[in-house]
Amino acid sequence: MSYASEVSDVSARTTMSVVDDVAAFVRLHYCAKTRDAVYFDASAPLEDQLYHEFRILTHRGSADVESVFKLMIQRAKGHAGRIGNRRGNLFNALVFDALKIALPDNDRFTIRREAILRDESAFDVLVHDTQRNRYLGVYAQLSLWGGGHQSQRRKAYLSDAFHNGFNSAAYGAPIKVVILVCNDPHPMRPSVALRELHSGILSGRLAYITQLQSICSAWFDRGAGDAAVEV
Repeated sequence: MSYASEVSDVSARTTMSVVDDVAAFVRLHYCAKTRDAVYFDASAPLEDQLYHEFRILTHRGSADVESVFKLMIQRAKGHAGRIGNRRGNLFNALVFDALKIALPDNDRFTIRREAILRDESAFDVLVHDTQRNRYLGVYAQLSLWGGGHQSQRRKAYLSDAFHNGFNSAAYGAPIKVVILVCNDPHPMRPSVALRELHSGILSGRLAYITQLQSICSAWFDRGAGDAAVEV
């Protein structure tokens, strides 16, 4: 086998290893019930509304079904941003509730939504251990797999520069930042995005809501730095 063939073979095995690792991580930690609660609860009101409007328009005797359909699509696009906001808010609420369950000691832990430390952008949820004086900051994202804004957030949230900025010297107390995602990566195929996700998983920066209990135990009770995940 030539050197070029060996390099290509190693690269292929490495790529498939990344895919296998991420797939194993998702199988172990992804919570379909959380995803269903976020998406079904947020979209059902809009779907009911659009169906109701469609029935009204067609009942009025409009023979141009195609025009009615186009109108409904336009209205659906107009609501898309609001659907995304509702889904994001629902997921944030579920993360907050999960942390309240994982950390029931109200005297020790203060848990806040949309909390700001210093002049940074708000964490979706921020936990302060008042006994040990350390923080857990959570950014909740529906997905980080896609392009556009998701790609930008993925690169920013999983980067060393982003996480290195959260340190004891800057905040006066130890702080760990974790990115919680709701969706599973689909389709699961080799890509730059998947490699970035793989890196985030191995570093303990990327997690699912099902891992909150172990993350909290590692950070607040044992004081582990990154609580990296094995896949």
